[in-house]
Amino acid sequence: MQANARDVSHVFHRFRLTYAVFFALLIFVCAGFTASASWVLLLFQSGGENIGGPNTQRLLIKAIFFSALFVSSVATLLLLRRRMPTLPSLRPARKAAWNQQMLLPISIVIALVTLSSTLRLPMYPHIEPDETHHLIVARNVAMHGVYGSGMPATGFRPFDDYDSVGPTVLLPVAASILCLGNPFHAGRLAMAVFYLALTFIAFSFLAQTVSANAAALGAAFMLFAPGSLYLARTLYGEAPALMYLLAAMIVWGRALDSAKPLLLCSIAGLLFGCALVTKYVLVLAAWPGLGMWYYDFLTHRRIRMVHALTPAGVALCVLASWVTITSVFGPQGSETAEGHLAMYQHNLLFGLDPLSDTLAWLAEHWIAAVLFLCLGLISASIMAMLTTYNPAWLFLALFGLFNTYWWVFFTTANHPRYLWYSFAIGALFAGTICANGFRMLKVVPGNGRWIGLALSLLMITLAAWNSFPRFRAMLTTDKMRDERKLLYTLAHDYPGKKLATTFYPAERIVNLFAELSISRVTVKDDWTVFDVVILDQTSQSGLITPDTPIKSVGRYAIIEPAKEQR
Repeated sequence: MQANARDVSHVFHRFRLTYAVFFALLIFVCAGFTASASWVLLLFQSGGENIGGPNTQRLLIKAIFFSALFVSSVATLLLLRRRMPTLPSLRPARKAAWNQQMLLPISIVIALVTLSSTLRLPMYPHIEPDETHHLIVARNVAMHGVYGSGMPATGFRPFDDYDSVGPTVLLPVAASILCLGNPFHAGRLAMAVFYLALTFIAFSFLAQTVSANAAALGAAFMLFAPGSLYLARTLYGEAPALMYLLAAMIVWGRALDSAKPLLLCSIAGLLFGCALVTKYVLVLAAWPGLGMWYYDFLTHRRIRMVHALTPAGVALCVLASWVTITSVFGPQGSETAEGHLAMYQHNLLFGLDPLSDTLAWLAEHWIAAVLFLCLGLISASIMAMLTTYNPAWLFLALFGLFNTYWWVFFTTANHPRYLWYSFAIGALFAGTICANGFRMLKVVPGNGRWIGLALSLLMITLAAWNSFPRFRAMLTTDKMRDERKLLYTLAHDYPGKKLATTFYPAERIVNLFAELSISRVTVKDDWTVFDVVILDQTSQSGLITPDTPIKSVGRYAIIEPAKEQR
């Protein structure tokens, strides 16, 4: 009895200290990033760069405070490491090559994802200005051989600095357009393929350590994360970037066990570079990577210099190559470091003002926050540091929690897509927890196994219920009806007319679908030089008076200035 009590006490003590280490490690990552970002902004301000930055005195206080917090976390980790009992130093169990037991669960998940990401693509979701821009660039590559925005009638803008998705996505999309023709449908179909690849790679990543059923359930849960269905059906870079990142972690994890890791580390670096080119924001993952390395340095020492420097060097070379191309051949001015810093400095500035918006958004999506951000990411840290030491899993746990911290304190909740990385990673590990509940039916005697079953069923029910409105909308609503009506009306009622619009998304829609020349105008411009002016009745109703003769086309209003004058 006393021996059992000592065993329980020892396990609890190890768990408590391990989590103290993980919490200190999380502070190391978050405080280190916040301090470095603050010092960077101060450096540019002190150098006389006019980037319209924040108050210098407050910025200096933040830099000093978080630097002190960072140093304290370094010292705390050293102290806790000396007191901590011996940690398990197990390498991830290598699963056998693909077999029939693996094929069935992943086939079911792939079928589910395929149906979810391809049904009614031209109708749901509504196309937004950013996606329209990306599709225009991909269309221009496929049909005009120009990597840029615009069209032949108005000229092209090569390597447009507005474009936020790199060639690692747009070139495959351009190939799809070249083969299938229709830019809208072909582009979205290519993104569905990207998400299918992400699902398969996520399954492969988990299946290296957990069972095939657990890996499949984790990949399925990822589809239930807020934003997953949308990103699987639209041209944005988040899903492909995570795909490249997970693929890099798989290759890098194998390099850790290889006697000659240089080639694998180089391939991992190339994949890391593809992730960075796809979405520049993933450069923030450098701090979770540094936290993973520091923990490994204090404990298991599996990460050698070749494992750290080679992937980092190759990834930076890939990123630098693309930045150089866009700087030399693209628009001048905003491509400078000062221009980028002025544009995105708010994402480097810690503040409490965003909390009212970010926490309100999380409260609105509390089911996903609890299941994926809390339960999923916490379980990821447990699996990485207690169950089986796995540097790649530790990196994902740190990255998911750090990304949540960054989104809450450094953004205004206007772009939930940035938080999707945390949701997706947390969903992967939440799925493995759910699978463990079903597994308890076989390995746990007595009534305890029914508790695991009930909790797993509860998780599935909550995840499905939370996702049901999005899947119902995908199957029943037509978000593109008004755009189709507008394009039909312009083609049949106003062929060859001089077009203008006060609503810039309409300009891009007409460019993408019809390649018609259309000017963007304001209220102060002279509309009479145009035959047709397109307005948005939803957001620009103030421009339409009761006496204005309009042709209503869904949400759009078509004005003929000549008739209005009469």
